[in-house]
Amino acid sequence: MNTPPVRRRRRAASVLATLVVATMAAAGASDPDEPTAKPAAAPRRAPADAGAERVDKLQLERLKRARMQVKEADVFRAKSWYVPPPPPPPAPPPPPTAPPLPFTYMGKIQEPNGKLTIFLAGDNRVYLVSAGETINQIYHVDGIEDGKLALTYLPLQIKQFLSMGEAP
Repeated sequence: MNTPPVRRRRRAASVLATLVVATMAAAGASDPDEPTAKPAAAPRRAPADAGAERVDKLQLERLKRARMQVKEADVFRAKSWYVPPPPPPPAPPPPPTAPPLPFTYMGKIQEPNGKLTIFLAGDNRVYLVSAGETINQIYHVDGIEDGKLALTYLPLQIKQFLSMGEAP
């Protein structure tokens, strides 16, 4: 009667023998005493193979590791994790303004029919204007308010005042 360790040994031996036979069959030599065929002569390399060999060398050169450049470090340098806040957004552009008045007050005259005519000098010209008139399609004469001549800059509809030298 076989004991369990003997059975294990026999199984292992049979598995090993099976593997040896299978390996030899795959190799093409069923009998180890049988002479084996000579391997076929290596085929001559064509010129294309020489190029392939050169490519292999190039690929091997790519695998070479470049030398690491080590910079000297200041180990006692202070480090900070502070990140400055982003700069504030730019201020919005100022609203458009009217240019300074190009006129100088020269005087005024009250006509007999009650119409007030104002004399202004500007651009080397003298202008005779009354309330409600337009000068050069840029300024509208509104009238006199608090002792000052009120003009409206028409492109921006901004009211401007020209001093007439009178007390209000």
